[in-house]
Amino acid sequence: MDGVLDLPLAFPKELGGSGGHATNPEQLFAAGYAACFENALMRVARERKAPLAQGSSYVTAHVGIGREADGYFRLSVKIEVSVAGRERSEIEELARIAHEEVCPVLAGHPRQHRRAGERERARTEQRIVEPQLGARAGRDVRSG
Repeated sequence: MDGVLDLPLAFPKELGGSGGHATNPEQLFAAGYAACFENALMRVARERKAPLAQGSSYVTAHVGIGREADGYFRLSVKIEVSVAGRERSEIEELARIAHEEVCPVLAGHPRQHRRAGERERARTEQRIVEPQLGARAGRDVRSG
């Protein structure tokens, strides 16, 4: 450990934890996912010879967790992508490629389910939003 990331952890109250002024595993996952997805988006844009301007893109990851009908806990992720100065259709295509082909964090990468050998994907949804300022609260984490 290099000591760069040293945060108090607490499980969310919704999952029986103490909550309070500490981060939780879902926030850390959201931060990693948002950062990874933004890097994947930037890579796709560079490979298409249309790099994103420094500071023009923002990715927000909304992470949820809950028990499903089969009794297992699952994550759900909603990714919001915002890029100033680009057409919505272009960003939708870049985000689709980043999701399906580049970002290795769960999305687009089937994994083996514990029961019956079913293949499944994490529930992930993407939304392109207009550029905006300000931070998000809760388990929503923004990169950019």
